[in-house]
Amino acid sequence: MTTQIGVLQAIKHAIETTGTAALYITHDLAVVAQIADDIMVLRHGKTVEYGSARQIIEAPVETYTQALVNTNSLQKEQAADQSGAVLKIENISAKYSNGVTVLHDVSMHLPKGQTLAIVGESGSGKSTLARVVTGLLPPVQGSVTFDGQVLTPALKNRTKQDLRRLQLIYQMADTAMNPRQTVRQIIGRPLTFYEGLRGDAKTARVQELLDQIEMGKGFIDRYPAELSGGQKQRVAIARALAANPEVILCDEPTSALDPLVAEGILKLLMRLQKERELSYVFITHDIGIVRAIADSVAVMHKGKLVRFGPKSEVLSPPFDDYTNTLLKSVPEMRLGWLDETLGA
Repeated sequence: MTTQIGVLQAIKHAIETTGTAALYITHDLAVVAQIADDIMVLRHGKTVEYGSARQIIEAPVETYTQALVNTNSLQKEQAADQSGAVLKIENISAKYSNGVTVLHDVSMHLPKGQTLAIVGESGSGKSTLARVVTGLLPPVQGSVTFDGQVLTPALKNRTKQDLRRLQLIYQMADTAMNPRQTVRQIIGRPLTFYEGLRGDAKTARVQELLDQIEMGKGFIDRYPAELSGGQKQRVAIARALAANPEVILCDEPTSALDPLVAEGILKLLMRLQKERELSYVFITHDIGIVRAIADSVAVMHKGKLVRFGPKSEVLSPPFDDYTNTLLKSVPEMRLGWLDETLGA
């Protein structure tokens, strides 16, 4: 969010000082409202609505535009008891191969059946911490404990059971799937690897998973290129569920999706959590998502943990300087917000 403000300020300044015309393509209406004179809303290759920024934001005519303006309606009440820990991250420090330390003594925990949101700007260490938890980047200090058992730092040394219980949903479904494999093959692979399912039994289980993610049997033999962005992300969720995990790490899985599709994915994740008592680590830079789905929140900055606790406490004052800046950087769905923020 803090990086976004700098980018918007730079674009706005460039337009004003050079007199250049700009075409800004985005799925975030709150962002485009800060720099646009006119807004065109597209859907399925057709213009839904076209008008001034003020008219689109303050008085949208079409139902689809109204839905875009009124997204972020989800609101999860945080769990009352956050004392347990199915996943415990203790005193983690990590370096990349170039010797630069990217995580500094980070500790947090995730209770069973709850959602821990890890938030911070680009480069804060959020995704690096996920790599440590999954064993893709062994730490130089600290430990990751799963259900009372310390996990082996390196992925290659973990047991199949360790791998099964902890799954990852990637940010970009496009690059996380083999374009030459069908949905049947993508979801079916973990079913064979973890459960030994083959033939009709595997096909039946793939179909069950597709039903769980609210996609019909007509998708089972499609390739990724034949799916929308939201459908690909649902398949990625089904692939994670195929392992029957207890904890899922979600690395910004909705950041590339338009607000309505993203809201559908969040609703799906919340429903699955309730039905299967799943625990989520949700990595994001979107405070709106944090408010919608989190029980606890960890704020990271430059590889350090600056704030951690129940959502109601972390998102309530008094704030440390960085969290205060982060929360003030959340775009509001109204004209003039950016100018007010920059002038404050």
